[in-house]
Amino acid sequence: MPNTRVKRRGTPQLLLVIGALGLPGIQMLAPPPPRLKPSTALRAVPNEINLVAGMLAGSVGVGVAYPFDTLKTKTQAFLKTAAPGEKAPSACELARQLIAKEGIRSFYRGISSAMFGQALIKGTVFFTYKAVRRFLEAQGLVQGPESLGAVWVLLASACASGAAGALVVTPVERVKCVLQTSPIGAFKNPFECIAQIVREDGIKGLLFRGLGVTLLREVPSYSFYFGAYE
Repeated sequence: MPNTRVKRRGTPQLLLVIGALGLPGIQMLAPPPPRLKPSTALRAVPNEINLVAGMLAGSVGVGVAYPFDTLKTKTQAFLKTAAPGEKAPSACELARQLIAKEGIRSFYRGISSAMFGQALIKGTVFFTYKAVRRFLEAQGLVQGPESLGAVWVLLASACASGAAGALVVTPVERVKCVLQTSPIGAFKNPFECIAQIVREDGIKGLLFRGLGVTLLREVPSYSFYFGAYE
């Protein structure tokens, strides 16, 4: 007896077309479109977009928080020069003093170089993270998105990005702190500040003074940073 069963071909493709057209009563038959997991979707973003987005986010974030950073730096500078037993003014009192003596502009002294420097820092960090991670994954160290190898690759990439970022953070933060603690008019632009630091401390002093402490801060912090990011 001949086989009378009719093989249905192309049914899944037909259902997808019906679902895309949105035909009432039949749309429910179509399977839902595949969805990417959040981590997969993030890795699908081109590296160039990650780089630019990180630079913009870092620059804008520094611009928004800069007045508070100025108050922190001013307080630290006051404690270094204060007489024994002299207490630092509160944040509100220090803000009133700055406004009375130097105006609102005192909160934003050196902000252009800080924003540019932060863009360089975040660009270096994101570029290094993606490059190291891509290299380690190419070595076959990752067996799956939730495997132990994937965790170690993420950790190693994040630590490498923190170390690379520290090389940029060290000179940028030193210039920022000098500009924030100097009186208005002390420097015409950040380049004059850099030139003075080089005259007094040399190129090595500008680039590497405080690097060890910065590494101790940046390397572990970016491990948490990229752990949350992924």
